[in-house]
Amino acid sequence: MAKLATGTVRKALQASVARDDEVDVLHDQVHRELFFLMIANPGTITQATYLMGASHGLERIADLVTNVCARVVFVVTGTLDDLNRPRD
Repeated sequence: MAKLATGTVRKALQASVARDDEVDVLHDQVHRELFFLMIANPGTITQATYLMGASHGLERIADLVTNVCARVVFVVTGTLDDLNRPRD
């Protein structure tokens, strides 16, 4: 049962880290597109600014999830790993 539980936690951690990378890419894409939208149409600045804030908040949530995962890894293994570091 312990092996099964450990394997489940490991898979969840790996999925969280992979999804965080995807969220980072999407956040950059949204930020870039909104930036160019504001340049092309200054009337959208207020709405685009709010959307940038929402995108930033969602990106931070993904980062915080990986921080929680890093703490779980520490509790289980005794090693603290920065799961938010850039990976090759």
